[in-house]
Amino acid sequence: MGLKKELPSISRPRSILAIPLGGVDFVDGEGGQAALRVALALFVLGCYGVAQLTGMFGDLRVALQCVGGYLLFACLWCLIVAGEVGSERARLLTVIMLDEFAFCLVMWRGEEATAVLAWLPIFMSLGNGLRFGMRIALYSASLAAACMSAVFISVPYWQQYGAASIGMVLAAVIVPVYGVALARKLDERRREAERRADEAEAATRTDQLTRAANRAGFMKAMARVVDEAKSSGMAACVFYIDLDGFKSVNDQVGHHAGDRVLVEVAEALRACVRSTDVVGRLGGDEFAIVARGMSDRRDAEALAEKIAVAVRAIEIHRAGLQLGASIGICMLPNAAVSAPQDAIDAADQAMLSVKKTSKNGFQFASAAA
Repeated sequence: MGLKKELPSISRPRSILAIPLGGVDFVDGEGGQAALRVALALFVLGCYGVAQLTGMFGDLRVALQCVGGYLLFACLWCLIVAGEVGSERARLLTVIMLDEFAFCLVMWRGEEATAVLAWLPIFMSLGNGLRFGMRIALYSASLAAACMSAVFISVPYWQQYGAASIGMVLAAVIVPVYGVALARKLDERRREAERRADEAEAATRTDQLTRAANRAGFMKAMARVVDEAKSSGMAACVFYIDLDGFKSVNDQVGHHAGDRVLVEVAEALRACVRSTDVVGRLGGDEFAIVARGMSDRRDAEALAEKIAVAVRAIEIHRAGLQLGASIGICMLPNAAVSAPQDAIDAADQAMLSVKKTSKNGFQFASAAA
């Protein structure tokens, strides 16, 4: 399994929990993490230096030597990352191992002088897990637990605190695993909440009968199209469609049949257009389509004819009833259109002109509509 497959689909918590060496979240990339190792080593070295100068903890020369040794390793690792030595996965596994070994070596060599750093292996495992997932957390935690056990067994200072040492070894495994599992669960809940919010928002912009965009949803799509037409001159075409003969269907066959016809009309319109086009039901038996990128008048005419044929093909199970479509078309960009409603109104006026004359046809709105 490659490194990328190790990465969990969890949100990366930008908090103090992400500060450990192997999992610093706010420093992106290997280079940033390698540099942070240097910064952290310098910080710890500085703290020990101040303590040594002030006599706060007695003789800290061993601790200074140990942390100084880690600083040299951190600098060397920066060069390895910069030179891209080995694969990314190999570098990840290697540096986790070296981090855990190095700090436990510091604890072994420094004894009580470095006891204050005993939390670092646990913190590193937690950070590695938060950033790279459960498998890496287990790998890092296992190394930490093994190294810490060796230190606690062999160092006289830690032998005095047997129960506490056992607790720290257990914490080295439990804390990272629990932390990663908790972060993953919280992320799943966040994603589920986002999904429900998206569904709720989509429902407010969808016509419940036909599943086409409702007026609000269509106007939102229109706003984007009009903005693009004004800012970049992107072409688009708006079709306003009013069904001819639909009132007779409602009156003679019933509203249930009328609803079925509306659903079939919406399906027919979706079948006529591209997946990038938006079909909306503006209300009653009035539909609209916005086709982005349509600049050729002949393409608009062809689509209007296709729509009219598709609507006429819808069967009404009642003798003498036939659907038709009066279609108004507004091409964008249009000097008379500065807002989404302007385009709708222009196409609507063109549709009404068809309705008053021949019905079951189409007409273009003028630039001065």
